[in-house]
Parts: sequence; structure tokens; C-alpha cells
Amino acid sequence: MPDKKDLLLAKVIESKSSVNIILPGIKDDVTDEKYTYIKQGNATNKLAKARSSEVDILGNATFKSEDFKASIYKKANTALSKLNTVVKVFLDYLVMDFTQQGSGDTKVSVKLKDFMKARNLKDIKETRKQVLTAMKAIDDITLDFSDKHNGKVLNRINIKISGGSFGIVNGVIFFRFNHEFASILRNYSVMHYPLELFGFNAKYNPHSYHLLRTMAEHKKMNRGKPNADIMSVKTLIEACPSFPRYEEIERKSFSQKILEPFERDMDAIKSISWQYCNTNGTEAEAPDTHLEFQKAKVLILWKEHPDNNFVPQKKPKKNKLVNKKS
Repeated sequence: MPDKKDLLLAKVIESKSSVNIILPGIKDDVTDEKYTYIKQGNATNKLAKARSSEVDILGNATFKSEDFKASIYKKANTALSKLNTVVKVFLDYLVMDFTQQGSGDTKVSVKLKDFMKARNLKDIKETRKQVLTAMKAIDDITLDFSDKHNGKVLNRINIKISGGSFGIVNGVIFFRFNHEFASILRNYSVMHYPLELFGFNAKYNPHSYHLLRTMAEHKKMNRGKPNADIMSVKTLIEACPSFPRYEEIERKSFSQKILEPFERDMDAIKSISWQYCNTNGTEAEAPDTHLEFQKAKVLILWKEHPDNNFVPQKKPKKNKLVNKKS
């Protein structure tokens, strides 16, 4: 049962006006209709890419991405479906609000109607069901990952995302993050997050969310660099948990099971246009074989990204000390 503070908060949220948040390190030049800000780092980025790897005899499911692991314990019949795209998108929405409210309070509160609008959902009963299922899933997840800085492992962290309090009251979604997880988020940097990520229909374009989110991460990490808009197909594919591995399909099915779904879900992304390219960004022919596909690169042309005109400032040259002979 929600406490009195939750009920009071629900009434306050209904009349809360929007506030423009200015975050350090990024200019406040985001087009409200296209992009927002979101805290991002090792835990959230790896969770978005994690794919199911094993389920033990007790039904404990493990989802992995490189040295990152997300575990859902003792959910024998439902564990495999718990970390789907719907859950990941909803977690992004919570982190987005956490970022915009200044990352102070561990509790996030958002209007159900605003979430429906972002997700292009029409059925409020079905949305409530989806949201509650997603929150229960997040409440079940335990993360195990390395805290890195400049490539060096500082700490190995085992942590819950949820602080154990969540629900929907008077049309307001509320969710409390675990204090330690919120502390990790506060120390993460922010990136421009395409609002289109909330609107994909996973039934028709199951990979578009993962593709676009990975491109946004890549652009943020390589801001102002020549390779900011060039990515390898291999990196993009590895970010898509439900994308079939080549060894899992018949060789003759490469085009139908791998090439065509990749191109279909890239084309479904409205924030960009794209083409196969060479290392220097010049246009290249589309791959015909899986080997060519694995080695291929794509050039991403962002249509309205806030960093499109970003020019990195040159670091001033240090004056060399000259030893004068006396």
C-alpha cells in the first residue's frame, strides 16, 4: 500500500509544471520534441544490451553482456521474458526522469498519461498492466558488474536496482531506486537521448531500440571525433539481444534471418539516415555474405542531433621550457 507521502505526491505531480534542466557538460540546446537528457554509464548501457545466457534448475535466469551480468532469481516460469525490450525502455524512462529532476531524490514520479504519449500507447488499462509488470521485473533484477575508470577496474559491484517501493497512484507512476544504485547514476555522465527510442513497436521492429540506443551511446562517447558517426555492423548486432547468431541459423538463411532484419530495423529509425561505408566514411556496397556483413561499417547521418554542429575546442599547446646556458 502506498504511504501518505505517495498520495500527496500524486496530487502535486498532477499540477507540476515542466522545468528546463541544464546539465553540466552539455549545452541546453535540445529540441524538446526530438531529444532529452539521460544519465548513462556502464550499468545502464550494458543492461540494455544483455541477452539471456542460462537458466538453472531453480529458474534463476542470467543475462550477460561482456563482463556484465543481470540476474533474476527464482522466477522459474517467467524469468526469460522478464528482461525484454519493454522493461529496458521503461527503465530508461525512469532514469530520464531521475536525470531531469536533478538526480536528488531516489523516488521517481511520472504521469501515466505522459508515459503513454511517449510510448504511443492508447489503451490505459493495458498500459497500467505493462508498467506494473515492468516495475516488478526491475524489482527482481540484481546487477553484477565492474566499475571502471579509464579502462581500469576500480570495484566489482553487486547491487539491486529497486529500492522496493513502486506502484501507480491516482494516475501517477512512482518508483524508488535503491540508494546505492541512485548514487551510481548520479556519478554517470549524461547523453542526448532520442525520444524516438520510446516509440518503437518491438513486435514489428525488435532491434530498432537497441540499434538507436547504441548509436546514441557511440556518438556521445566519440563526441567531436571523426568516427562519431561511423560504426561497425558487428558492434550494432552485438547490442541486439534477440538478434540470431550466425551459428544458430542455416547458411542459406543469412539474408532472410540476418541481413534483411538488420536493414529493416535500421530503416525504421526516423532520427537517422544511413549507408554502408568504408573506414573513411565513403559509400560502400552492401554486403553479400555473412563475412562481408561482419566486416561492414555504416555511416550514420543524424537528422537533428544537437551535436551535429559540435566543434571540439583545441587544447592549448604547452610552452616548452628552454634551458638557457649561463
